[in-house]
Amino acid sequence: MFRACVIDIKGSCDDHLPLIMFAYNNSYHSSIQMTPYEALYGRRCRSPVGLFEVGEEALIGPDLVYDAMEKVQPIREDLRQPRVVRSPMQILTYEEVPIEILHRQVRRLRKKEVASVKGLWSSQSIKGATWETEATMKAKYPHLLPFDSIPA
Repeated sequence: MFRACVIDIKGSCDDHLPLIMFAYNNSYHSSIQMTPYEALYGRRCRSPVGLFEVGEEALIGPDLVYDAMEKVQPIREDLRQPRVVRSPMQILTYEEVPIEILHRQVRRLRKKEVASVKGLWSSQSIKGATWETEATMKAKYPHLLPFDSIPA
């Protein structure tokens, strides 16, 4: 298909490459029983080429091609901008937040003491409360530990 398009085009292929790609991606492939666009995105391509205002006459011939290229150009430029790609796991993440400090304890190790707090989390019962270091909780959730230390 690409070779046929290149043979038909007189001049530079660079000007017509977006239209050639559009034609290829929206042509039916018997091996996959659908168009490549539909296989990739799971839906048929909606093209702005045939969208005309009421009462506007349809363009015929090269004018239609150049009109389509003018409509495609801003979209093409927008697609060249870098985008943040997120995996489904990044989109569907849920972060629990503590809602209350239930208890505090200080564990004495050989050479230091470690303060821990028992936090009640937003979607857990009291049985689901966990022990966390006081320093970590104070860094992430300072509103729960507004003062320097909680008495034991």
